[in-house]
Amino acid sequence: MHTFLETSYLTSDHLDFHHSFEEYKKAKLKLFTRAKKAVVNLDDEGMSKNILSLFKGQVITYSMRQKADVFAKVIKLEKTGTVFQLHVYGDNYLVKAPIHGDHNIANFLAAFSACLHLKISLQDLFKAANFITSLKEDSRFSPIIQVIKLF
Repeated sequence: MHTFLETSYLTSDHLDFHHSFEEYKKAKLKLFTRAKKAVVNLDDEGMSKNILSLFKGQVITYSMRQKADVFAKVIKLEKTGTVFQLHVYGDNYLVKAPIHGDHNIANFLAAFSACLHLKISLQDLFKAANFITSLKEDSRFSPIIQVIKLF
């Protein structure tokens, strides 16, 4: 049995097995009936509402477009990464991460939320996040994550 499950966007990647988006969606929703904890992307309009209405366990939500348990608002794009405001249960942090693109920030939020389910402290999460580097081989473009608590 799954301890927790994370939602991601439905894509055509698994249609060779499921044959249609509807079958793929049913299969994915079935997984959530077996999980005890879930991490749900509220930006996934095709799945999030269904999951939240179906799922009976502990849920942590994340988003880049709306308020959630964990959400981010991009402030500035830089050559070396992205600066965003991270909101975690009402606390706000300024984060500079060596990642680009909404999909990478969403992946960061999903992983961060899963770690919250595992009861990893914010202090430890931010400490571990310092080891995230960009995929570029040139270390000048691989800064560590910088986190500043705003309020």
